[in-house]
Amino acid sequence: ENIEIQLTGALQFTDCVGGIYGGGIFIGTNIKIILVISNTCTFQNCTGSQGGGMYLSSSNIETDIQITGELSFDNCSCTDLGGGWFLSTSRLQLSFTNIIQFKDCSSENNGGGLYVSCSNEGMIRFIEELKFENCSAINSAGGLYMNIISGGSVTLDNKCEFLKCKSGNGGAIYLSIDFEQQSSFQIKDILIQECQALINTDYQYSQSGFGGGIFIAGTGVYDVSSKMLDFSKTKMYGNSADKAGQSLYVAMPNVIQWCRTGIDGESVKGNYSDIDSDESELEGIPVGYSNFNSLSQVDIMKDQRPLELWWRTIWHILNRNEGIIKGIDQLGCSEYNNPCYSIDFALKQISVELGGSVTSIIPEKRIGICQDGYDLTSPIQFSKSSTYTNIVKIMKQLYLTKYNMEGKAEIKIIKGGDTSSIENGHKGWISASGEIELKFYFIKFITDKSKLNIPIIYIEDQNTNLELDSVTFSGINLSPSDVPKGIVHIDVDNTELIISGCIFEDISIEGEGGSAIRIENDQENSFDATIEGTQFNNINSTGSESGQGGSAIYAQIREDCSLIIDDNCEFNDCVIESGNGGAIYVDIDYSKNFQFKIKDATFRHNKALKHNSVEIPPSGYGGVIFLTGTGDYDVDSNQIDLSGMKSDSNSADNGGNNIYIVMPQLEEFCQYDEGSLVKGDYDDKLSNLSDVEGIATNIST
Repeated sequence: ENIEIQLTGALQFTDCVGGIYGGGIFIGTNIKIILVISNTCTFQNCTGSQGGGMYLSSSNIETDIQITGELSFDNCSCTDLGGGWFLSTSRLQLSFTNIIQFKDCSSENNGGGLYVSCSNEGMIRFIEELKFENCSAINSAGGLYMNIISGGSVTLDNKCEFLKCKSGNGGAIYLSIDFEQQSSFQIKDILIQECQALINTDYQYSQSGFGGGIFIAGTGVYDVSSKMLDFSKTKMYGNSADKAGQSLYVAMPNVIQWCRTGIDGESVKGNYSDIDSDESELEGIPVGYSNFNSLSQVDIMKDQRPLELWWRTIWHILNRNEGIIKGIDQLGCSEYNNPCYSIDFALKQISVELGGSVTSIIPEKRIGICQDGYDLTSPIQFSKSSTYTNIVKIMKQLYLTKYNMEGKAEIKIIKGGDTSSIENGHKGWISASGEIELKFYFIKFITDKSKLNIPIIYIEDQNTNLELDSVTFSGINLSPSDVPKGIVHIDVDNTELIISGCIFEDISIEGEGGSAIRIENDQENSFDATIEGTQFNNINSTGSESGQGGSAIYAQIREDCSLIIDDNCEFNDCVIESGNGGAIYVDIDYSKNFQFKIKDATFRHNKALKHNSVEIPPSGYGGVIFLTGTGDYDVDSNQIDLSGMKSDSNSADNGGNNIYIVMPQLEEFCQYDEGSLVKGDYDDKLSNLSDVEGIATNIST
């Protein structure tokens, strides 16, 4: 007891051989001592059974071991654990404050460079850099083996580098950790390069070839809320594994939940790229390590997955079950080759699997439409309160991965005939309300050719937003029975609408009329709408009794409203019958603060046709755009800008083949900057005067 040992000079151990423990230094104590090694300590060509260069083990909580000098292990080896260094602590706290290097060290079992065992609430902390180069082990951990149990804790505070290390499992690192007893492991910065996990043909090591960079063997359930396993700053390059996990392989019961913490696997993937990296870089299996060891290779191959599949958190759905893959509402359904059957079940399962219960709130839920498509046989409703999420994203199979399906996934509206009552009591086939964000990516909407009486997408309530990215609406027949409606219908209330790269084609709107996109604002609420790179082709609509129109777009713009059309939008063969605005109808309160700008759009063969027998309200005005409103417009505000219009062969029965404007200050507006904001590509010398027309009054007059 109370012994103090200080080794203050530089130490060098060369060609040393230890019988069992430590070729150069053996330190083993369970009593209270003070040990100080304060200078450089070098081990070269040393061998032993455990700890080829050094063996250090202590289990007394009062022992004070201070190793502050730089440690270097060169070409050291062992027959069991720790080719360079065997380090074990129980209850004791150890810190190492200088650089530690291992080069060309090897083990015939585990830990080619360093073997660490930490238990019984012991703590080991490496404050400075750890470097491993060309180290190897027959079984596990060419560089660093860590066995952390019974509340032990290991922290790597600084940069760790592993270069050209190899072993059976975990070419660079092998982490064996017991989560049941609050054991912990923390890292800051790891670089693993050109490390290998090699198949060992010896029967004793049947499970080998997993985790070219890192192998994690977990026991018990990891508490994902602790965020203890954080590999976000890990960088891995050029590693390989003979079987699976070129850079990382994980065998622990709730590896799926770990992958799904944070955003897109941020705690797991380090420098892995969802787009560019190979899925085989990071792989795992949801079983504890003891179970993993008992599995056959066939079972391992069947149950293991690329980790990316789990953090993507896309719950795929399929109810067209004619093919080999069939959608089934069952626990575990989510992957494209094991899809759920219904949207409702998938939304619930996301809460169950990520949050623990059906009512767990998950910030974002992703629904993937399988390549074979999905039939929507009855209207569905999304809200924050009913779906337990802030955002619902509906996307094509494996969207934003290197394996995403080509083209667009199909959603087919199945009404079952014009006279079906399935729409009764619903505002839209897909409705969103209650402050939810609804987003679609690479989806194609079609129907069973029935006439729809309600919109395909209906948005209402404050802060309920919609995004459509590369979405197609094709062959839609809409016949509203009471008031005009849109294929996409927005009842705005502080709403954001983003439409990009979409196509609205071959659409017929009858009955009370309507538009492909209808933005209604009877309550004078705010909205921001951006439409970019979108095509409106062959749309035919009937105008309403009030003389409204806009077969492609109808919008009511009031205070703090914005409608921007940009990025080469196209409007081709859009026709309004018995209405105004062949393609676009905009109703503005000119006295308010707003924006309506067409920055880049082309209009071809659009028409505004007059009513055959009724003269009031007027119809047949504005072959492309009918712009009207109330209030006094400040012409200096530049709030209206149509300069990005390009027009070709449009027509209107009564006036304004391209543009017709109803505005009290129309003369001043046209005179501002020689009409640059109103005329688009109109040529003062060559164009027809009737292409751009208007009347200086308000809408009621």
